Amino acid sequence: MKDLSAAGYGAIAPDYLGYGNSDMPIKVKAYNLKTIGGRMMEVLHNEGVNTVVGVGHDLGTKVPSRTNVWYPDRFETCSSLFWCNLATCSSATLTFSNSYDTAKLAAEHEDKKTWMATYSKPNATGASMNYYKTLLRGVQAKDEEVLIDEDRMVKVPVLAIAGSRDLVTRAEQMGMITKAFAQAGYTDRVLNA
Repeated sequence: MKDLSAAGYGAIAPDYLGYGNSDMPIKVKAYNLKTIGGRMMEVLHNEGVNTVVGVGHDLGTKVPSRTNVWYPDRFETCSSLFWCNLATCSSATLTFSNSYDTAKLAAEHEDKKTWMATYSKPNATGASMNYYKTLLRGVQAKDEEVLIDEDRMVKVPVLAIAGSRDLVTRAEQMGMITKAFAQAGYTDRVLNA
């Protein structure tokens, strides 16, 4: 954030619902992406910002990419950093995240110090799994059933950045789905990370 500001750019980095210092509802329905996108638009309105470069990391790319569907005129570009392509994401990962005992198992992580610092707040572990659960439980279905293929297109340039040593969010998979939806152009970059 400091580097962006030093270069003359503004930056708004809200904690997504279920992470950081945001609310952490346990109910999966609270993680509806159209509703969350509307809240992002309220933040932009309150800050007096008309358009943005939408950036997301990993599963957090779903928020700007879906918000772009509902509010395309508010985006100049979209970028995804170290993103797991959900079409190629293992079903084991999604099944694990959808399980009712996931929060308990995640809390038993080997790196206790990091996990405790991140997930020691009430509901933090369970809430952090809810974006995955929405993928399997149809939370977005009602809003998205009215969309036609043209509505799903990203009409601004897309940049995807991955790490060459990342074994989960594989660099060679970045464009497998995204390219087809990037109407205004797609660029990917692979970092030695």
